[in-house]
Amino acid sequence: MLGYSALQAGDLDRAGGMFEDSIAVLREAGEAWGLGILLSDLAALRVIQDRLREAEACATEALALCCSLRDRRGVGWCLQSLAMVDTAAGRARRAAWLYGAADALLQSLGATGQVTFSRVQDRYLTLSRDAIGEPAFREAYDAGRTTPISRIMDPDPERHAFLTAPP
Repeated sequence: MLGYSALQAGDLDRAGGMFEDSIAVLREAGEAWGLGILLSDLAALRVIQDRLREAEACATEALALCCSLRDRRGVGWCLQSLAMVDTAAGRARRAAWLYGAADALLQSLGATGQVTFSRVQDRYLTLSRDAIGEPAFREAYDAGRTTPISRIMDPDPERHAFLTAPP
């Protein structure tokens, strides 16, 4: 909670450090659910800090954890974090696809995006749309939305390659 408080206060470095400390504790305790969520949040924070390699590593690990736990909401949040990474890395079409897949998954649960980062994610969503134009964005987004949830939720990390290179 202290990390989220620092984040809300705009102290991104402090928030990141606190997230990293909490991640270490969760790893030591073997607490996978909280670890997956916090890694996804740290990924979003690292995107904001323009630390894209770290962001992608965190989001990818979080996705594998959330899938292994069958945590559909967590997977949706991970997909949103990965979409932020792709937007920042100039992969707007892939980001649009990930946003669509995340939205479909979260809507299937009646859930929303991760509240802490929703405004930031909206900004990245707009950047993706602006980068490739509305028609291309809509096409990729719709393709993500129509990807079967069972395919997204596959607990085998080897089969998650489609998330970073969608069809």
